[in-house]
Amino acid sequence: MLEQIWLKMKKEDHPYTNLARGLINAAVAFEHIKRNTPTAMTKARKTFAGYLKYRHICRSCDKNFSLACQKADEIATRAELLP
Repeated sequence: MLEQIWLKMKKEDHPYTNLARGLINAAVAFEHIKRNTPTAMTKARKTFAGYLKYRHICRSCDKNFSLACQKADEIATRAELLP
């Protein structure tokens, strides 16, 4: 679902396009961890870097994106992707 929103935002050159892409990367990172393969954490950290690249945008965005970033940070902290 978020990917569909991101594609629409990308077409419209929306200011939060990169943040949506970052949130998609966070979700993919969490999926890597969930699958628990031998390389899961390596793949998760690499993918999560895409979220971290755009996370700063959350400070200036609307409530829904801000809540999504907050939740992503909570999950990432539990998964040891964030200190």
